[in-house]
Amino acid sequence: MKFKRILERVLDCLSGQWIVDWIGANGGHVVVLRSVFVGTVLTLLVVSLQALIEPARTGPVSLHGLQSQLTDLGAIIGAIFAGVYAALYSRFVSQWTYLAGVYNMIKQAEAASGCSAHVIAQWKAGYIEDAETLHLLGKSLVAPIVKAWAADLAVEKAFVAHTHGGQIRLDKVRKKVDRMLAE
Repeated sequence: MKFKRILERVLDCLSGQWIVDWIGANGGHVVVLRSVFVGTVLTLLVVSLQALIEPARTGPVSLHGLQSQLTDLGAIIGAIFAGVYAALYSRFVSQWTYLAGVYNMIKQAEAASGCSAHVIAQWKAGYIEDAETLHLLGKSLVAPIVKAWAADLAVEKAFVAHTHGGQIRLDKVRKKVDRMLAE
């Protein structure tokens, strides 16, 4: 179990997940920062591997040698940064699309006749949990919805009953949303 936790932390670090945690909300600027970080890490890995396995590269490490390597690897480095950006951006867009779809389904269900208030409250609690998990609580379109829904006693009860961390997690969500809306 310790190995799994260590591996998760290493991968979180290398993938730039710490940037999302540090900023507190996913978005375009986070995608760019993570792309630069992950692209740089991968570029350093490629440069290091090339320096180790290419027999023509001998002698001490120098700035001129690094410049030569970076120039030679320009197309590969460009592809690395473009690929990382595309992957992170598409992940962000799919998360945003998912959350927007859930919101729209909840509103559609509320508008329908005969909908169960209990089921809607559970659905709203799930939306709040998803918004937090996907690091979208800090988005200006999501925070007011979460604030309003988290104030509903039926939603609070459903969240506490069905979400890992229950009341403590809901209190953290509320504080985060309040901070975001105060800015």
